Amino acid sequence: MLLHDQRSGACPPFPAPQFEADVAKYLGDGVLAYFGWPMAYEDHAERSIRAGLQALAAVEAIQSPDGEQLKARIGIASGHVVVGDIAGSSVNERASIAGDTPNLAARLQSAAAPGQIVVADSTRRLAGQSFEIESLGEQELKGFKSPIALFAVRGEREVESRFDAAHDRALSKFVGRTSEIGILLERWELAEAGQGQAVFVSGEAGIGKSRLVDALEERLYESHHELIRLQCSPYHITSAFYPIIQRLSRLAGFSSADSEAMRDEKFRAIVQRYGEHPSEVGPIYAELLSLDLGGAFKPLDLSAQHRKELSVHTLANRVLLAAKIAPA
Repeated sequence: MLLHDQRSGACPPFPAPQFEADVAKYLGDGVLAYFGWPMAYEDHAERSIRAGLQALAAVEAIQSPDGEQLKARIGIASGHVVVGDIAGSSVNERASIAGDTPNLAARLQSAAAPGQIVVADSTRRLAGQSFEIESLGEQELKGFKSPIALFAVRGEREVESRFDAAHDRALSKFVGRTSEIGILLERWELAEAGQGQAVFVSGEAGIGKSRLVDALEERLYESHHELIRLQCSPYHITSAFYPIIQRLSRLAGFSSADSEAMRDEKFRAIVQRYGEHPSEVGPIYAELLSLDLGGAFKPLDLSAQHRKELSVHTLANRVLLAAKIAPA
């Protein structure tokens, strides 16, 4: 991945630690960063794009002395490379990379417009459905014999499941795992009968845990239930309530274009979804969602520990209220 600031002499900030990137070098007013090395992650393409979006926002937030708006251009490519240290009489460089991928990233960065991320088709496919991506068609790029397909990242896409986002095509028929799916269905029947159940599914990465849960969801499609999906994010490890906040935001359908009255109406709708009283739990949900709704839901005058305990109790009770309406 290459990031290049449009103004010479201005080195853009790069959020590498959060996304486990390795910042290889600063090239004048640009940055070369590796994702997937030295530590490999299954979502390295997604990490690189998220880092790029944050970098663009960070550059645009910089106040230049003359008041001119700063913008960066980013190119991202995915593929095989050779990584090693180069040592010689005039060069001693750590973790240098060789291959077509860094050259392609550099060309994509050159083809990007100010404030734009351009990715290769390989990166687009690996990122799945996590982003809004627009095709820019094919272009002739220096150093490549055939035209290269270019894609521009327009922003993040709201997705409920990382598994669904990573599989943009129809899944193949679920085969095997008869014992596991049978156990899950047995537990579901007990839950429907009013006996609360909990199943913990664990295993190595890629073994098929998410696919198993997806198969269970398919079998329950016609039954009366409510699916409550909470998914942690490796990019928000400092926010314990992040999965719950994301679900509440999706349920409310908040939009940046919402008026204050519309936002208040949507907020009251999710609070009253299971029969809760807005006056009692409204301040808790408003604080979780970082909403300023005027005097109607003022923050509670409690210590941090008491607010946390009350938040946990309210969220746990919300699940119980949901289960009274339909198995969840």
